[in-house]
Amino acid sequence: MHPAVIAAWHKFSEPLEGRVSHMYFDVKDLITVGVGKLISTPEMAIAVKGWVIDGRPATDRDVRDAWLSLRGEEDRRLRTGERPLKALHYKYAAPYTRVRLPDTAIDALVLAKLEDFTAHMQKNYFPDFAAWPADAQLAASSMAWACGPGFPATFKNFARFAKVQDWLGCKACCAIKTDGNPGVIPRNKANVLCFENAAEVAANGWPVDELHWPGRAEGTVLFDPAEADTDPAVPHPSPPRPEPLAGGFSVAEAVVRDALKDLSKP
Repeated sequence: MHPAVIAAWHKFSEPLEGRVSHMYFDVKDLITVGVGKLISTPEMAIAVKGWVIDGRPATDRDVRDAWLSLRGEEDRRLRTGERPLKALHYKYAAPYTRVRLPDTAIDALVLAKLEDFTAHMQKNYFPDFAAWPADAQLAASSMAWACGPGFPATFKNFARFAKVQDWLGCKACCAIKTDGNPGVIPRNKANVLCFENAAEVAANGWPVDELHWPGRAEGTVLFDPAEADTDPAVPHPSPPRPEPLAGGFSVAEAVVRDALKDLSKP
């Protein structure tokens, strides 16, 4: 992955996922931490490095107890009809879990996950991933973050376009379903912009390691008249007037004048 993508990842991802130091429920009722890191079992939570509790490193038992406490509270709410934590802001989960991840641990967790997802996609789907434009790498990583690194097996049209680096084709097939998860809408918009940028990079022969997001790559090859500003139309030049003959008449005018003279003769 290009260094520019790694450097931009936190800026790209955190507005879409949030950054949370404690365990919480996402909209699918799955326990999550950090920047969208799924920890759907106690074992997955224990595998995350860097947990602290009351100012000291947390033990595996501390992490397991925190996970079970949060899960137990959610199950209680679902049984009693109380509003579930998944439907509330993530801050409401904080009282039910005591362990926390400091910022350094979150950063390391995010970058490790990003590296794993990239390696999985390159090994199993896109062997030339390292040569993609940076914006295309960013968008594909965004899709993997939201759907899992095996998403190309489901997004089959997208995968076909990506394998031949048809970035406008990828743009047309990259939408993630937003049903029950409206937070995906801004992610979809960001991904579309990235694939448009990748198409401009490819069409104009620009360096693939330069990232244009969050801006727009301004090329010339992919100009779409339908998206252009309504500038005044350039008028077509008027056809040249016929060269006049002696006396100021054109050839056509002279022919007509002579024909009228003939008709007027007795």
